[in-house]
Amino acid sequence: MVKGPNPPAPWGPDTNPPQFTLLNTFTYSGDLFYTRGRHNLKFGAVLNHHQLYTYGLTSEHGSVSFSSLATFLQGQTNTVTAPTPGSKKDRTYQYNTLGFYLQDDFRVRPNLTINLGLRYEFYTDFTEVQGEGSALRDPRRDAVYTPGPPVGKTSKRLQNLSPRLGFAWDIRGDGKTALRGGFAQMYDTANVLQPIITSKTVQPPFSGQSQITTPST
Repeated sequence: MVKGPNPPAPWGPDTNPPQFTLLNTFTYSGDLFYTRGRHNLKFGAVLNHHQLYTYGLTSEHGSVSFSSLATFLQGQTNTVTAPTPGSKKDRTYQYNTLGFYLQDDFRVRPNLTINLGLRYEFYTDFTEVQGEGSALRDPRRDAVYTPGPPVGKTSKRLQNLSPRLGFAWDIRGDGKTALRGGFAQMYDTANVLQPIITSKTVQPPFSGQSQITTPST
C-alpha cells in the first residue's frame, strides 16, 4: 500500500482473510421446589460448558507499505508486516460458567407475598486444550509472554452474590387488583471471547506478527 497525506485504498489481496470460529455450549440444569406452610422454596443450579474453536491469523497474507508513490515505483519498501513463520493458526479454549440460586416466596398474609432470593454465578479459568495459550502476566514489567491460560485467574469470591427482593400485594383481597414490585442486583460474566480470538495472532511463542521497517534513504 502507498502512504502519504491522502493515501489511496490498499492494493492487493485482503490482509485479513475470513476467520472461522465455532462455539459449542452444553447446558445442564436442575431445579427443586419445596412447599412447607407459608413458604414456597426453590433451589437450582446451572452448568454451562463452553468449547471455543477459532482458526485464522490476522494479516495472514502480510502487507507491504511504501512512504510515497516514488518509492513504490522504485520498489523501496517502508514496512513489511507478516505473521511470524511457524505461527499456529488455530486454538481450542474451554471454560465453564456455573450458577446457583435460592428463593423463598413467603406468604406473609393471605393477600401479601414477599419474594426473597439469592444467586451466585461465576466462570472457571480458561484453558487451551493443547496447552498453547500464553499471555503477558504483567504488561508493565514482563518482556516475554508466559505460556499458560490466556487470561488471569477468574474471581470466585462471594462478593458476586446477587440478592433479589420482591412482593405481590392483592390490594383488596378479591384477586382483581394487584400491586407488584421487585429489586435485583445482577452480575454478568464478561465477554472475553472476542479478545481471546483476536489476540491469538500475537501470543508468542506459539504465534506472532513481525514488522520490518526499512530506513528512509
